[in-house]
Amino acid sequence: MKKLSVKIAGAFVAVAFAVTASSASALTTQELINLLVSAGLVSADQVAALTGDSTTTSGTASASACGPFTRDLTVGSTGSDVTTLQTFLEENGYLTIPAGVAKGYFGSLTASALSSYQAANGVSPAVGYFGPITKASVATKCNPNPVVTTPGSPGSPGSTTLKGGAGSLYYTLLSKFNNEEVGEEEEDVEVLGIDVEADGSDVALKAVKIVFTQGTATNDDFDDFADEVSVWLDGEEVARVDADEFDEDNDWTDTVVINSDAIIDEDDEVELVVAVSGASNIDSNDKGDTWTADITSVRFMDAQGALISEDPGTATRTFSFEGFATASDVELRLSEGDEDINDTQLLVVDATADTDNQEVLSFMLEARGDSDIEIKSIPVSFTFNGVNVVDASTTAYLMVDGDTVATENLSAAAATETITFDDIDYVIDAGDEVEFVVVVDLQSIADGIANGDTLTVAVTDVDDIEAEDEAGDDVIDTDASGSANSDAHILSQYGVTVAQESQNFNFIGDSTSSGTFTLAFDVTAKGEKVYIDKTAGTAATNGIQYILDGATPEVSSENITSTASTEGGEWVIPAGQTKRFTLSVTVDNTSVNAAPAAGYYQVVLAGVQVDDASDNSGEVDIDVTAFDVETTSKYIADTE
Repeated sequence: MKKLSVKIAGAFVAVAFAVTASSASALTTQELINLLVSAGLVSADQVAALTGDSTTTSGTASASACGPFTRDLTVGSTGSDVTTLQTFLEENGYLTIPAGVAKGYFGSLTASALSSYQAANGVSPAVGYFGPITKASVATKCNPNPVVTTPGSPGSPGSTTLKGGAGSLYYTLLSKFNNEEVGEEEEDVEVLGIDVEADGSDVALKAVKIVFTQGTATNDDFDDFADEVSVWLDGEEVARVDADEFDEDNDWTDTVVINSDAIIDEDDEVELVVAVSGASNIDSNDKGDTWTADITSVRFMDAQGALISEDPGTATRTFSFEGFATASDVELRLSEGDEDINDTQLLVVDATADTDNQEVLSFMLEARGDSDIEIKSIPVSFTFNGVNVVDASTTAYLMVDGDTVATENLSAAAATETITFDDIDYVIDAGDEVEFVVVVDLQSIADGIANGDTLTVAVTDVDDIEAEDEAGDDVIDTDASGSANSDAHILSQYGVTVAQESQNFNFIGDSTSSGTFTLAFDVTAKGEKVYIDKTAGTAATNGIQYILDGATPEVSSENITSTASTEGGEWVIPAGQTKRFTLSVTVDNTSVNAAPAAGYYQVVLAGVQVDDASDNSGEVDIDVTAFDVETTSKYIADTE
């Protein structure tokens, strides 16, 4: 105590002239102490040791840091209330007092810190003057229960006790954030992150200083690109500010105050992440421009109450602002759907009446990326062979899950017509795939369809599909791909479908033997009773047509049998019934015929000629390859 008294006595001499020169009114003891503190002749801690005033100590926060404030404060003000204000600003991350400088004097440093606080908390004007509006703001935020308690003592009700001694933090840049894309209206895109480890103490994060720097961007208004900046600790939001806090006047820098519950326990590692939300309408000239993000200061308090600000020293991360589609990786993918619909069908038509609700094309639309896609319109082409569009069909429907989403008329007096299903307005959720089915009403034989006419349906020009992403932007051509086509569907009053039952081959073992292919298949009559010529061969006029594929094969014989009954020298299958057919083709490997070369051979069932009468006219030729009838087993001929 004696030592301090001597120092104070000496200090009076040092400031005597200043006191005498302004002695219009006598100085109070507190004012004199404030002068000594501001002159650096004594420290605030020394004054506290002499006076017992805990508000000036720097080790432990106390309830007096919340005021009360009984007067306005501005540059030049001194006193314990200035110290209280400085402590408040310090604990909330706005003020860092250089080492050796005592509290108690309101200087330019305090004014700048107060201005930052005012700007961050909606106090206007944010000029660094501590008046009634700012007092009210501080009163709503000041916590009379201190966060930091003396080590070993219990925290006061509602407070968090930091445990440990002197604390420090270790930082590592997170590699997973690099070259991120922030899209229009896209919220909280993580652009920069550091791993933070607490050592020696629990710590309470108080503030982080974030700096954004122009990269390729020529527009220097950060808030033209971004709407908000947020800070996250292990996935929990701990701070959020408007992007206009980062402007050219402060070099796109802002000290963001962290929520009071941002605690890192001793020896824990957490991820401290900066996220950016895109502006609602980024100018087209600004899309693709880059910025860099950096955390240049982290302010925290340890269990001893020490407030520490330090630069993590980690690198910057570059990110870009993009249109919504680019940032969300929007892509519309078109592909073929149900094979039972797209593979060749026998579409049975009536002699005089329409045949409705025939499914002729199935296709899938997938919304790839992170955005829903709304389908607005889809063009579909119809190609008839043997009849004009208007004579074959008048109406087409687009269906999803059995519901009609669009209807269009067919009217072309030509073989081909492309219609556009408009006003679909069907939303495909991001990542989902939806099946669309095209359905037609077919007209009759009397309207102009002839037995054996065909219909092919396709969505070939995917670029003409009109679709929008969540932002309301069109899905551009480069973000749309794929196609969908049906096989040629057969239009007829009658016909057959074919299904394979079995296949076999008797291997040719030497140059004096022969091998036989055997293929069994089922034939089902559709529409009406059908007749099939009893011949089998490679010619298109045969009732059962096949192809022998290989290196100059020699067929010695072929045979066809069936469970079908015969009528007029032809097999007959009543409407709706199925009959079994067995085709046998023998390849000779003897010297009697020209021996086939060694190699692979196979028999392919190619077609069936059907008729509605037993007159051997063969009016409708069914391409059997459309029914997925497999070839018989391959073999190797041995000609040695």
